[in-house]
Amino acid sequence: MAIDPRSLTPPDPSQWDLYNQPRPMVPAGRYTGRVPETITIEADDTGGIKVLLDPIQIVDAPAGYRDQVRFERISSKPRATGRLAGTSRLTDFLLATGTEPIRSTDPEDWVAAINATAGQQFDFFVDWRAYDKETEEVLADTYDQFPMNGSDGTRVPYITNPKTGQRVAAQYRVRFYFRQRGRG
Repeated sequence: MAIDPRSLTPPDPSQWDLYNQPRPMVPAGRYTGRVPETITIEADDTGGIKVLLDPIQIVDAPAGYRDQVRFERISSKPRATGRLAGTSRLTDFLLATGTEPIRSTDPEDWVAAINATAGQQFDFFVDWRAYDKETEEVLADTYDQFPMNGSDGTRVPYITNPKTGQRVAAQYRVRFYFRQRGRG
C-alpha cells in the first residue's frame, strides 16, 4: 500500500539547527573515561616517552553534554618535587588503567603496555581550562575560575580575555588519574 506524501506532515526544519548548538560541559569532578582504540606514542624533547590520547571518551557524562577530552598529552618525565616526586603522569595513567607496574628499562615493554590500554576504562578527574592562543596565556585553570551562569547555577563554558575582549572557550583537561585499588 503506497502512502501519498502530500498527506504527511514533515518535521520542523529547525530541528537541523539543534545539531549545531554547543553542548554544555560536565562540571569538574571524577568521571570514568575510555582510552581510544588508537594511541599515539612519540618521543619528547629529551627522548622520553610521550603519549597522546585523542579523544578520551567520558563514559558517564550525562546525555547531551560534551563527552570527549581532546588531545591529552601524557609525559614520562618524572616529577621533580612533591609527594609523588620521581613518578610521572604516564605511570599514573597506567596504574589507573589497571596495568601492572613495568619493571623493565626496555622501551618496547613500555610501548606494549601503553598499547594494551586501548579501549580500557579508567577513572580520572576532569577539570576546565581556558588558554588564549593569541596572547599565549592561561585565563582560567580550574572550573571554579569560570563565571557563574546566573540562570541555572552552572558555569559559563568560556571566559572573556580582559586585554582583548575576546571570548576564549573552555576545554576539558585531565587534572589527575585515580589509581585502581590494589595497584602500585
